[in-house]
Amino acid sequence: MINNPQRKMKDMLDRLTADGKEIGIQLSVYHRGELIVDTCSGAMDKDSRKAVDETTLFPVFSAFKGVMATLVHILAEKGVLNYNQKISDVWPAFGAKGKENVTLRDVLTHSAGIPKMPKFLTVEDINNWDLMCGKIAALKPLWPAGEHCEYHPVTFAWTLGEFLRRVTGSEIMTLVREEIGEPLGIDDIYCGLPESLDSRVAELYEADFNKEPLKADSYGIPECAYPLSGWMRRRDVRAACIPSSNAIMNARGLARVYAALLPDGAEGTRLLPEGRLRTALEPFHAKDGGKPTYGLGYAIFGMSMHAGVTTDVQVFGHNGYGGTSAFADRANDLAVAITKNTLASRELWPMVLYKLKNLLGI
Repeated sequence: MINNPQRKMKDMLDRLTADGKEIGIQLSVYHRGELIVDTCSGAMDKDSRKAVDETTLFPVFSAFKGVMATLVHILAEKGVLNYNQKISDVWPAFGAKGKENVTLRDVLTHSAGIPKMPKFLTVEDINNWDLMCGKIAALKPLWPAGEHCEYHPVTFAWTLGEFLRRVTGSEIMTLVREEIGEPLGIDDIYCGLPESLDSRVAELYEADFNKEPLKADSYGIPECAYPLSGWMRRRDVRAACIPSSNAIMNARGLARVYAALLPDGAEGTRLLPEGRLRTALEPFHAKDGGKPTYGLGYAIFGMSMHAGVTTDVQVFGHNGYGGTSAFADRANDLAVAITKNTLASRELWPMVLYKLKNLLGI
């Protein structure tokens, strides 16, 4: 292949780990339906220096929201649910305190009005699904549904997850495995990691976060979960199902999900028809006039514009805390995923995408 993208991208990762910017990192890329890069560099942890390989598992934080969005669209295509369904229609308690009109669309577009977590939580509380559903149902919205868009970092887990559980009668990870994992042959996809797999998970390290004390509920994440690197080392947290925040995967699996959303699929397997994907990528315009940054569950990174109006989303996906990225570039039929264990505020995906385009001549 032109310029040998596997070798060139491996060299780039090796430079990042050699100069200490990264400890361990994976990169997987699909182009026109074929896996053209599946590489890695560095170590799983600072102490043993056990090498990262392509099957090493990494906490991916909010990058799993893109997987959850894909699940929703698959179920919508099958007629199991629709975007305008009210959450309270299947979960009556959720309608408390003015949330009776919140729809699935509002949840997917981060306009449901409940971005902040309940107060005074412990880690044990967050790990308890039924307890958290009760607390989320009791929240008072900060704005009417659809009025304003503001990222819902963690509440998304239960608002969407409990809705899906009640609509389908199945547990979240059962749905993910049946609708995404099995069709794509992805075995390593966890939101509730078995203890037997702990040794395969890379240790996380904070780079430039948390230099100053964080206030409670910063970014909608409770104080008890900081630092997130330590939170994700806990066995009880890894075992819990918090599908906005604690999923564990590798770059190969994440990239394969996004490849399966593009026209050539992942080695020919496609999860959604083009019409459904276009619906999923329609930019959400909040009533307060804020700039659209979300479609239905996917963050939109690149858009075509005509006369100042968005006409077609080109790049979509979802990043995770600390630098995990997973996205698809529709214009160039690329699906890319980056997983890593140095949690930093810088984003690698723009540099990776730029280099890939140069290597492929696109």
